[in-house]
Amino acid sequence: MRHVLAVDSGGSKCEAALVRDDGVALGWGICRTPGLSGRSREAAQIAASRAMASAREAVSELHIGTLNGKMPEGLFPAEKKFAAQVHLVGEHEGALNLAGHAHGIVVLAGTGAIVYAQLADGRIAHLDGLGPLLGDWGSGYQIGRMALRAAVRSGWHPRHRTALEHAVLAAFGVSRPGDMVPISLRNLDRSIVAALANEVDRLANTGDAIARGILEKAACDLSETLRDVVESLDLSGKSLPLVGTGSVAKHSEIYWRHFRTRVAGFAPDLVAMREPLPSAAGMALAILCRLPGVDPEIARNNLFDSVKALLNNLEKTTQ
Repeated sequence: MRHVLAVDSGGSKCEAALVRDDGVALGWGICRTPGLSGRSREAAQIAASRAMASAREAVSELHIGTLNGKMPEGLFPAEKKFAAQVHLVGEHEGALNLAGHAHGIVVLAGTGAIVYAQLADGRIAHLDGLGPLLGDWGSGYQIGRMALRAAVRSGWHPRHRTALEHAVLAAFGVSRPGDMVPISLRNLDRSIVAALANEVDRLANTGDAIARGILEKAACDLSETLRDVVESLDLSGKSLPLVGTGSVAKHSEIYWRHFRTRVAGFAPDLVAMREPLPSAAGMALAILCRLPGVDPEIARNNLFDSVKALLNNLEKTTQ
């Protein structure tokens, strides 16, 4: 039987899904280790092997989906007994497929940030994804970097006071803001800085004005990248799906609400929604839709039901 292994390598974690060709998810694997990039070979190996190990049926033909179209090194032992084919899957494809659309706009705000438009007339636009120094406007990394700066400035004057000071110092195991200076001079992995976005969101929800301002500033920056796409493609009056993906866009209500408010000001007809399942599931669905003999609607329905059940079981076993 044909199976799909989708390997979603993000900036902070790698997630893998093993799915049968009828859309039923059989296995799931996650590698999330502070300081280890989700794009590393080690993270891909761990996530993929965990997804494969949880399968309870033989695999004879495996279609592997990755973001770069390459087989992760050392993924399988030399004595593997199945044929494997590697597929390139764009980060926007899975989000659109899960939303039930072939065309639209995807905004990704995770460790990094991307805006991608794919239109029915064949036009596409892809902005950002340039990394933390040149871009990633509105990303988790940007939020984390702003949190670092806010934390060390918290004691300068009462108007800068924020609970981020304690949260950031605790995260790095230091007691004084000045102790952050040598840490800041290290070559910190993006995932370490981006992980602070969770603390920013938590404190923003408790009423910390500085934390809330950081989230809103990042959401504004992502909306500006989207505005560049909308105006360059003349989409301001068009009704198109706008799908949000990435950990920040999907899990921060403050960020997403502010982003939507900003977007309504220049593209009110875009229909905003968030990716309903993890991105690895969307990547798997994108590949399934390419395989001959697969009914996309049946596969999509089966995928939704089985992924939710699978993740619920995983959550129970890890509690």
